[in-house]
Amino acid sequence: LEKFKAGGGEVTRKSKRGKEPRAKPSPDQPKKPAGGAYGRFLAEKREEIKGSLPAGHKITDVAKKAGELFKALSEEDKKKYQDAFEKAMSEYKEALEKFKAGGGEVTRKSKRGKEPRAKPSPDQPKKPAGGAYGRFLAEKREEIKGSLPAGHKITDV
Repeated sequence: LEKFKAGGGEVTRKSKRGKEPRAKPSPDQPKKPAGGAYGRFLAEKREEIKGSLPAGHKITDVAKKAGELFKALSEEDKKKYQDAFEKAMSEYKEALEKFKAGGGEVTRKSKRGKEPRAKPSPDQPKKPAGGAYGRFLAEKREEIKGSLPAGHKITDV
């Protein structure tokens, strides 16, 4: 590694995904409705639920309480929220078709704040695997094998 750095090489980390960064979606591209029936219920009842909780409650308490209330709803009431979601989804699909017909290209939103990593140089030496134990085992493997009886399993090392 020192030779690589001394030769002007720059150490970079390898990208875990190996994918190119996604393009940003067009501002004209319609937004997909999310959350389903529960999401619609939560959006409608969030302020009411916040008001019913004690001051200084955790953010997660709102979702927990909403989950309890949504489970307690009758199928008829749940259907109202499901229908609202399905209506929003059909409107989204129509808007998306118009967007595509108008020459728009559909792109997915990328993760916020993620910068693409630089690809490592092919000359950069590989990072040794196994850590300290791996190095120890590589050095002592033959000695350990010699101390074991004949016909031992590979996992005995």
